[in-house]
Amino acid sequence: MYRKKIEDFTSGVLECKSWLENKYDGLTENEEWNEFGLKDIHIICNGKRCGHYPKGSPRYMNGKRIKIGLRRCDFYLSYCKKLEYLSPIGGIPIDRYDGYKVCLIHELTHFVQQLQNRNNSEKETTKNELEYLIEIKPFYEHQLISYEERKQQELKYKEYRKLYDRYGNRK
Repeated sequence: MYRKKIEDFTSGVLECKSWLENKYDGLTENEEWNEFGLKDIHIICNGKRCGHYPKGSPRYMNGKRIKIGLRRCDFYLSYCKKLEYLSPIGGIPIDRYDGYKVCLIHELTHFVQQLQNRNNSEKETTKNELEYLIEIKPFYEHQLISYEERKQQELKYKEYRKLYDRYGNRK
């Protein structure tokens, strides 16, 4: 079981907000942005999904804007194929707390898009999380692959799935 102090999660929110404030003009003047904090994030220890809810959140989140599933934070996975570099199919294993901050950068970028009345762009959010990951942990950069390499991995995996079930047994 993953145990982290509330102060650690709070410092992660502050660090991510600061990083985005340096990237986007006018955020520090926005009252809604300034009031955003850990109280607006629903952290799920066993969850694998992350999300931003601009128009109301599911009932179980009690009005919180962002959901972070910590089990999703053990691997860096990029699925936006419009970027120069991507993660391999299985993802890149990373420290859970770093993964939490990377997911938070992604979801906070959606929040910035909402505050600035811009279109939701997965390319922008994924680009931000990738830039942030490489900035805080540069040694992950060598594990990223090109779009062409990723396509080849996906084709090989598709062929494998035709021959084997999810447990590795031949069909």
